[in-house]
Amino acid sequence: MKVFYWNLSDREKFIRSLWTGVLALGFLYFAAYMYEGGSFVKFYLPIIVTIGMLISLIYKYRKYKKAV
Repeated sequence: MKVFYWNLSDREKFIRSLWTGVLALGFLYFAAYMYEGGSFVKFYLPIIVTIGMLISLIYKYRKYKKAV
């Protein structure tokens, strides 16, 4: 049984990153919506994290397709 992330295949890493990323981004956007502070946390931080997640997913997808 492959429990740890580094023991997964490229395909399994991509799938795990995809569904956990969606959950994490959903939580981040909810938390930013509820935040009462400055505009950086409310607007810019979710955008920066989303772009970072997309870049990470594209990298993992290309790595997975290259291995196939």
